[in-house]
Amino acid sequence: MRFFLEPEGLYFIVRYTPFWSIPILVITTEYAYIFWLRNKKIPARILISLSIICTLFTAFYYWAGGPERSVRKVIEVIRYISS
Repeated sequence: MRFFLEPEGLYFIVRYTPFWSIPILVITTEYAYIFWLRNKKIPARILISLSIICTLFTAFYYWAGGPERSVRKVIEVIRYISS
């Protein structure tokens, strides 16, 4: 678990965002739809929220300009917050 608490772990997650966020987005959207059709609203809302979070991460990744630039943006934000 120490890997994700270090900055390198965060940079790894940001650098490879499409490899984890797009599959999660597809899976959660599909299951949210299934739960919504079965009138199980709470699990559907949780999955829709997760889908929205994955969409935002993917949009940030492409807005920032890819793997190297997205990591630079995250480093800038961390430095701004920590100073």
